Amino acid sequence: MYQIRLSSHKAPFKQLIKLLAVLLIIILQACSTKEQQTIYDPSQLSRIELDKKVLKCIKGKSSYAYDKFHTMEEGETLYRISKRYDISIKELIEINNIDDHRDISIGKIILIPGAKFSEFKWPLKRPVTSGFGKRGRKSHSGIDISADKGTHIKSIADGLILNSTSSLKGYRKYGRIVVIGHGMGITSLYAHNNKNLVKAGTCVKKGQIVAEVGSSGNATGNHLHLEIRRHGKPVNPMIYLDH
Repeated sequence: MYQIRLSSHKAPFKQLIKLLAVLLIIILQACSTKEQQTIYDPSQLSRIELDKKVLKCIKGKSSYAYDKFHTMEEGETLYRISKRYDISIKELIEINNIDDHRDISIGKIILIPGAKFSEFKWPLKRPVTSGFGKRGRKSHSGIDISADKGTHIKSIADGLILNSTSSLKGYRKYGRIVVIGHGMGITSLYAHNNKNLVKAGTCVKKGQIVAEVGSSGNATGNHLHLEIRRHGKPVNPMIYLDH
């Protein structure tokens, strides 16, 4: 407990500054504790255990199948693999983050989705102001959707809230974020939020409001930064969002 005794009815300037500093420390500590309590750490669970928790949220129903992996052999091409597994070359390139499909080394492991995705719901109305992929020398790991501050952001699919915080390691430039697990290694991330409206560890339905649009973190204006990841790797959200 911090105690400061003022020497007179009219506190000296230095004592007033000290009092304000102590109050600021107390407030920051309280905020930090609150943020830490919102973090649900999936790294403590195996993929199977985490998927079981997610499947409870979506009542055991899933439109995804387990992934397969293919090791590139001599003479193979991405075209041949796409025909073998009945999947488009474009989707293989996007999912595996392949820069040049004509130059794939022997032994490279290619992720093959086990099944087609059901279409995900848009988290809010368009327009998309920045797409997925390379932007100059940098890579954009999601899409940006412009909207007014306070606009409701909705979950793209049923799932489990993995994180609802502004202090997640490696993502602090994103400001306030919500991360939702949808099973089979699929997650969606909603960043730069003005306010998060869900708590970690809770279940959400497709179309449920989870946050408000804002400009927290490194953002030049109000917008939603949306990412979809498979096993931690960003994929183009436009492939999976309904058209």
